[in-house]
Amino acid sequence: MKPHPNLAGLALLATLAAPAALAQAEARLDTRASTVHLAYGGGFATAGKNLTVGSLDPIDLTGPASPGETGADSFTGGYLGWAVSWQVDWDIAQTWAVDPTQRVLSGSGHTRLGQSSAVIGPGCAPCTASMGLYSHNWQDLEFVLDAPAVFAFHSEVSLNQGVQINRWDEARQRWFPFVSSVAGGVANRSGTLDAGRWQVVNSRTVHVLGSTPAALDEHWAFSLTLPGVQWVSAVPEPASALLLLPGLALLAWRRRLSRA
Repeated sequence: MKPHPNLAGLALLATLAAPAALAQAEARLDTRASTVHLAYGGGFATAGKNLTVGSLDPIDLTGPASPGETGADSFTGGYLGWAVSWQVDWDIAQTWAVDPTQRVLSGSGHTRLGQSSAVIGPGCAPCTASMGLYSHNWQDLEFVLDAPAVFAFHSEVSLNQGVQINRWDEARQRWFPFVSSVAGGVANRSGTLDAGRWQVVNSRTVHVLGSTPAALDEHWAFSLTLPGVQWVSAVPEPASALLLLPGLALLAWRRRLSRA
């Protein structure tokens, strides 16, 4: 008896998809939220400017993979007998990636701010204008493990930054710290993550740069390797989709033959 054409096609699909089932555990990137925001301004008396760049509202998985804000602004004006000028510049960015081949979830970000100002007039030769820059660069990646998995965690952060792995406690409905980076240094951690919901999040520190100092440069980066885990998503990876195409074509061809 010849096999039913549809069954033959389905069998081929199962054979092609079989390697994906060999993974010890599966991990799904479930939620991503991030914020890139800058508020700045200053001046002397009524001579000055205030503006906002970006938003404090987090973007989700439909947003850009590498959000950021880069730019500069300046102001020149006067108040009575004083001439006022200032300038600011900023470069705030973050990125993240999942590498299903190397089994790595990674992310990084930096915040660079600069400012200068001058007030020239009575009693100022020169003075410094009142300045303020406030930035927020934050990222939250949440994923779900369906079984325990061995992990290796690498982090590199500047002094005022940090990266942390948190575990969700269903009974208490809150996140609890599991692994943290070392402030101003490099850290390598390893162990086992239990099945459940996990979060990798950088410090929510709000950067503040006033009239002094004139510059700020902070950064954070991490990589979380899960060697025995298969990263999965609702949309097949390009390589997986290519493997399925021959089976789908054969299935369609056999259906046409059975109708002939």
